[in-house]
Amino acid sequence: MSLPPLPPPSSSPNASGGPPPINPDEDEDNDAVALLSPTDDGVDKTRTLDTRSMDHLRNQLAKMTFLKPPIVHPYPAPDVVPPAGDPTLFQGRVPPRPYVARSSYLDRFLNSTSGRFFIFACTLGFMNLGIYGFVNYNRPSFREPGLSFYYSILAFIIFATTFTIPLLAPRAGMNAAESGWKPYLVFWRLGLFLGLPACYLQVSGDGQQNAWGEPAGVLGEIKVTEIENVFWNYFETSNGFVALNLTKGIVETLAPAEHGVKKHRRISRYRDAELRINREPYSDVPEPTETPGRLATYRLAPIFESWAPCVTNYRISARCLRRNPVKAWAVSKSTSICSSYKSVGCRPPKPFLEPVYKCGNGKGGTPGASTVMPIEGFCGHVTSPPPEGAIDELSALLLYDAWPKIALPKPDTLWLNVDPDPCISDPDACKAMWSTLTFAGFALQVVSSLSEAVNSS
Repeated sequence: MSLPPLPPPSSSPNASGGPPPINPDEDEDNDAVALLSPTDDGVDKTRTLDTRSMDHLRNQLAKMTFLKPPIVHPYPAPDVVPPAGDPTLFQGRVPPRPYVARSSYLDRFLNSTSGRFFIFACTLGFMNLGIYGFVNYNRPSFREPGLSFYYSILAFIIFATTFTIPLLAPRAGMNAAESGWKPYLVFWRLGLFLGLPACYLQVSGDGQQNAWGEPAGVLGEIKVTEIENVFWNYFETSNGFVALNLTKGIVETLAPAEHGVKKHRRISRYRDAELRINREPYSDVPEPTETPGRLATYRLAPIFESWAPCVTNYRISARCLRRNPVKAWAVSKSTSICSSYKSVGCRPPKPFLEPVYKCGNGKGGTPGASTVMPIEGFCGHVTSPPPEGAIDELSALLLYDAWPKIALPKPDTLWLNVDPDPCISDPDACKAMWSTLTFAGFALQVVSSLSEAVNSS
């Protein structure tokens, strides 16, 4: 960029190089001239000043505003929190996208007459099905093969599902906070409330009766040899003697171990519990040491058809066994929740054989553990045999005591549970109590079901 040419030298009196005279009246003119004069860098500001009038500027601004607005890009504005304003008032956050979402197909179905009918029908069905499961899961036919535990879990899940259905109420338009307590909402909640006591009473009544079993014969008249091997049938025999003096104990351990006498060593998870049966004075029988790592303990005692002096000794002879053959075996098992899952963290309780003789005499019977006089006729239930390993260990222990092989127990032998049961002593009183509880529970269940049925209709 070339600079403008210098002005020619002036011929005024001040050309000699002296300062020009200062005239105060010419200050304003001098300022104006200074503005129009070139700058120090040689740029003339007269060429850069905006000389447009105000009308022209207004027309240009109106054209930019209305006729041809500037381009605004579709970029979203940043999410900015509005000013707090009055601190005493609630300042809600402005939603970034204030729009109404479309309802799903499930919400639209539930928030309809068909959807509400479906909710009430599910409540009615799940509640009655859960009560039915709790009443019948403990039947002997389910308990013998080990299905009772799984049926109880299934019944619990079905019954608990009933009380999760109200979570769908807001989606079905049945929110009491919005619509108020309408009659069908009151009946629905009443049915849910009555379901719990109805289930408890039904299980305490009909459930206990189903789990108790069926009679094996006429109480007080049936004989030991006439008892059929049907699981958990109850009985009161007219004869029979449980020889507690010949009780043997078998321990089930977590891992197999070698045990037995020197000439007959064997390896298994079942071994002799070494119970102390003879507790008479001066017997000099030491207290056995508990087996480490035990999961369960079995107590087993032979049952003879009648009492005899030779079967009351702590050791029985082969001759006595031939005269008084064993008709059945009494068994008692102790377990815990830990042992059922093969864990030794919990100590299982010790089992006991406590037969009760003449339990139907109206006085509660005579305990066999404290009786030394001849007595016959005991009460109990038919039970399942112990594991095959426990039977094998019991047979080995009896062979050590010189028992003949014909007297050894087998899996298909009659195995009995002789634990005390007050309902065998007075079955009519127990059945009357169970009937009362069942009737009360059934009445509440009917009211609960009608409440749900009214809503469904």
